Amino acid sequence: MSVRPPDPTAAAAYGCGSVLVGALVQWLAYPAVAAELVALRAVTAAPTLPVRVLTALGDVPTPAGRAAWRAGHAALAASFPAGRQEVLRDARHLLHVDRPETVVEAVAALRRDSGS
Repeated sequence: MSVRPPDPTAAAAYGCGSVLVGALVQWLAYPAVAAELVALRAVTAAPTLPVRVLTALGDVPTPAGRAAWRAGHAALAASFPAGRQEVLRDARHLLHVDRPETVVEAVAALRRDSGS
């Protein structure tokens, strides 16, 4: 999930039962939450705030998988009037670990774009 070796201190949290339960709850709730969002978008426009979707492709094993992941993220970005996608071919799922400077720059860009 990262190009870096796991930090044993940080990795310990993933062994906690509460983390497993939280991940399971998120996974099980995802279809219902996605359906609620589709229903909401049918009656309410997406907010016009700036959005950045950071797409990490480094751990998607196949070209078809990378294309699908990239397209899904492109659709997510396009669902916001001020949405933009940034594709990072070499970053993996734990993007904030692999490329913290990219995350910082994306947050700074959002701040600039919003006029804050």
